[in-house]
Amino acid sequence: MANPTKQNSQLSDASGDPMIGEVQTLVADYVVTWSSNPPTPSSTQTIANGTVPTVAELGQAVANIEAKLASILDVIEAHGLMKDA
Repeated sequence: MANPTKQNSQLSDASGDPMIGEVQTLVADYVVTWSSNPPTPSSTQTIANGTVPTVAELGQAVANIEAKLASILDVIEAHGLMKDA
């Protein structure tokens, strides 16, 4: 994101310096397509052995990260910092 200028700032600090610039282009959602047995995203992840995680553990981690990324993009879009989908 380019540094905001006073002419296009949407929010300024106490001294009038811009904090947020123009609305940025939409960032596309990251989508993982599972051919079968898609894991259900959750907010926690346990990997029994960090040096040799199982495929299921890694798949679960991917599902969790995908869901978190989608949530972050939704918040950014909802606050007007990114164009609508």
